[in-house]
Amino acid sequence: MSLLKNIPAISVKPVREIVYEHLREAIVSGNLPAGSRFTGSQIAEEFGISRTPVREAMQKLEAEDLIERTPMKGNVVKEIVPSDIAHIFAIRKAIETLALRYTAKRITKKELGLLKEELEQAQILFDTIEGENLIEAFLPHVYQYNRIMFEACRSPRLIDLIWQHRELLDRNRVLRITVEKRFARSFAIRSELYHLFEKNAAEDSARLWGEHLDYSFTLWFENAPEASRLDKREYM
Repeated sequence: MSLLKNIPAISVKPVREIVYEHLREAIVSGNLPAGSRFTGSQIAEEFGISRTPVREAMQKLEAEDLIERTPMKGNVVKEIVPSDIAHIFAIRKAIETLALRYTAKRITKKELGLLKEELEQAQILFDTIEGENLIEAFLPHVYQYNRIMFEACRSPRLIDLIWQHRELLDRNRVLRITVEKRFARSFAIRSELYHLFEKNAAEDSARLWGEHLDYSFTLWFENAPEASRLDKREYM
């Protein structure tokens, strides 16, 4: 005999969050490229849901500047223009250096051990692989090191902001381009950061990462043809 009546279906996340995450992933991954148009009705039909959670998901995507909503015309995936990329670099410098100040003060021995493992694995790659194969093997260790490093700041809001802005650059392959052009330096910076984290050196950690981001911005600025019409001094 049932004890309760009208039991709602159990869902791990609200429908609006599922729709939002699905659409955001499609945009960031490029499956929905810049210029793609769609309506709330189309999305609601594909998910088999009402338009209310779809509308709420669209509001979040618009707030992140991923889409532009036009009355009576639907939604369009926004293009990231060079000035957007430059501003994202500037925002990254502000929030990521803050995160590293926190990380240097809050990182645990376990997290330090995980960072050391990533560095050791990367060193093995440098000793045994060359060329394009080295880049492909090295990149996952960069991403994993960053994930551990940023999560160690213990600030969920800050972590969310960091990944949101990094994903926007990933969407345009900006981060990959900058890592490919200086992956030996990228390894050296992270090795130095590890030793600074061991000492809980907050200001030195933030300074080093800020210099690293400045260099990344310069690499993008000097190698992206679309950046030529920008004034570098306005950003970093």
